[in-house]
Amino acid sequence: MTLIRCHKCFGLMRPESEFCPTCKAPPKKGGDNAWKIVLFAVLPLGLLLFGGLMVSCDGSSKTNAKTKASNSDLLFAARVFVKDRLKDPGSAEFRSEFIGPTGLACGEVNAKNSFGGYAGFARYVSGGSKTTFLETDVPPGEFDAVWQQFCAR
Repeated sequence: MTLIRCHKCFGLMRPESEFCPTCKAPPKKGGDNAWKIVLFAVLPLGLLLFGGLMVSCDGSSKTNAKTKASNSDLLFAARVFVKDRLKDPGSAEFRSEFIGPTGLACGEVNAKNSFGGYAGFARYVSGGSKTTFLETDVPPGEFDAVWQQFCAR
C-alpha cells in the first residue's frame, strides 16, 4: 500500500483518503505526485531496510543515528496503521512504544470508543497496514501468544 505525506502536517496518509488522519486537511489535488511518492514513501522504506541490514563484522548490530531514525520511521508508520483501526483516530494516545526483536512495532494505545469515553490502554503489534493487530480485536489468549512471539524483550 502506498502512503503519501500530508501537505500541511507532513503526516502519512493514503492517497485515496478524504482527509489527513492527523490534521484533517484534505489532500492536495493536481500535479504529478509520482516523485513525491518515491521521495516520501519508497525512500524511507528503503532506508529502513538498509538500516536494519547494517551489521558489523562480528555480527552485532550497529547502534547509530541511521538505525534510530529508521526505528522512529517504523513507529510513526505503525501509529498511522493503528489509528486506521480506531473509531476516533484523533483521540489516540500512545505509550510504551518499541521495536520488538523481530522488527515489528509494539506498544499501547488508548482512544475514545463509540460512546466518547476512553477505553483504556490496549496493546498493539504492527507490521504494516494489513498486519496490525489490537489487543481488543483478538481473543485474549491468542493476542498474548502473538505478543510473546513478536514483542517479548
